[in-house]
Amino acid sequence: MKRISILFAVAFLVTSCSPRNYAVLLEDPDGHNSAVSVSGPSVDATLQTPGTAVGMDPVNNPRPQPWTPNADVLTYTLCPATLVHPERPERLVFYFDLDSDELTDANDPALVALMKSIARHPGTDADVMGHTDRSDTEKYNQGLSERRAETVRALLVKAGVPNERIAVGAYGETLPAVPTADGVREAKNRRVEVTIR
Repeated sequence: MKRISILFAVAFLVTSCSPRNYAVLLEDPDGHNSAVSVSGPSVDATLQTPGTAVGMDPVNNPRPQPWTPNADVLTYTLCPATLVHPERPERLVFYFDLDSDELTDANDPALVALMKSIARHPGTDADVMGHTDRSDTEKYNQGLSERRAETVRALLVKAGVPNERIAVGAYGETLPAVPTADGVREAKNRRVEVTIR
């Protein structure tokens, strides 16, 4: 069972059109298997099939079990909240030359995409993750991945994303896009991955 982000897998419904609260597992738009665990004072259940729901009302439903509502219940009782999906995060990758933490002209398309993504996501949050290949020592590569991540973080701040909304991580050579032996130069591993949401 593959777990995916709750943002895409479940809609928590606290709406004025129904006196109860529900969690409904929605179909993953990419067709992947999905599941979500729902826990709270009155519920402890796992939804594994798209379209299943569980009530979260301790007064009217003290021991809820997952159930599959019919289309009318989904449409009229659980309300249009089942139709609300947050925008998918956008992922961009910036590549770096060997032993460099400076962006190159080759990154221009990614820079344009980044600016458009920021414009589409008011209140942008960003994850910035720096990486290296295995062409140097682990210690050196860790520092280089930090500098690369900092270069992209500074770019986001310059574009108007508040620093407190940017999470920065650096992984050195530990999470390669293309696994290689130690000492191997691999351009696809010299990167910063950015997730905008």
